[in-house]
Amino acid sequence: MTYLLIKAGHIVAVFVWTGGMLAMAALLAALRPVEGCFLLPEARLLEAARRWQRRAITPAMLAAWGLGLTLAGSGHWFAAGWLHAKFALVLGLSALHGLLAASLRRVTVKDVRKPSAALRLAPAGLLGAVAAIIALVVLKPF
Repeated sequence: MTYLLIKAGHIVAVFVWTGGMLAMAALLAALRPVEGCFLLPEARLLEAARRWQRRAITPAMLAAWGLGLTLAGSGHWFAAGWLHAKFALVLGLSALHGLLAASLRRVTVKDVRKPSAALRLAPAGLLGAVAAIIALVVLKPF
């Protein structure tokens, strides 16, 4: 029963983390600055997104990592090739999380007017990585 509770917690944390990252990426990709700084309603939206990132998305990422490592340890999967591939993808998602959080922080400050153009690819990269992770976990191909 404990294993199933940890597994359920891991899945919930992953959903909150990746869903929040997808929302952050979509918001940053949709930003269109006006002359000077962003309009007031957009600034309030950005600040709300930044608070959500700090209070929900980052803790969900940490919970996903902690619970995932607990599951891997209890399942004795650390030697499995599929888990190594999953770790590589999750490290990439963690790096993307950092880039999105930093970009969101920068656009809420008046010094930066728009996020990096490369972040327009973040939603597609995020969805691709999540799909690959799900395939690795379900199929355990190696």
